Amino acid sequence: MSGSPAGPVAGPTDARQLVADGYDHIAERYRDWTKPHDPTRSWFVDEVIARVPSGSDVVELGVGSGGTVTEELVAAYRFTGVDISPSQVALARASHAEGDFRVADLVTLRLPEASCDAVVAAYVMGNVPIDDREDLYRRISRWIRPTGWFCASFPMGDRPGEDIESNWLGTPMFFASMRWERESKLLEEASFRVDRAVVITDDEDGRPAPFRWVFAQRRSSQ
Repeated sequence: MSGSPAGPVAGPTDARQLVADGYDHIAERYRDWTKPHDPTRSWFVDEVIARVPSGSDVVELGVGSGGTVTEELVAAYRFTGVDISPSQVALARASHAEGDFRVADLVTLRLPEASCDAVVAAYVMGNVPIDDREDLYRRISRWIRPTGWFCASFPMGDRPGEDIESNWLGTPMFFASMRWERESKLLEEASFRVDRAVVITDDEDGRPAPFRWVFAQRRSSQ
């Protein structure tokens, strides 16, 4: 979710492997650690449901262990969940037999064009290297049908480097963020129009962790 810069530079591929290994290592601990953020997650899903009709095709990136966001999306939509961590996906599958869960790196994930009505990503973008985001947003835009939605949280701050926190919940973890002016420009260039952006500050072990929750609609034509 967040973290403080504390380590050496790593390349994007190394960072993504670090994320996969780290979430594998702390799968159950991370599931329990996120429970205090359930009210924020429920609010987020309510905002998604207000925009995306019931029964639509929805893809969640970074499902983790299948917590509140996944649970509520599975109940409302034809659901596909993706996560880079096999251990996290195993937990999600065990809780939600009706969902379609896949182990995949979202940076290299390929889905058919115009195959879903919304892509949802809660607390995952901070684990994606900055250099990978422009292409990712363009691919997400192609997956979404015209006038569909990309709903996601983005960590606040400006940490464009490849930052490694050496001991986050008991494992090394990668984090990155960029200024909203740059992030929103990348979304606009990927044919998204931001409908709403709300900053909510979580409490992470006594430390404030602000996130910008964004609801962006794909334009009807690219």
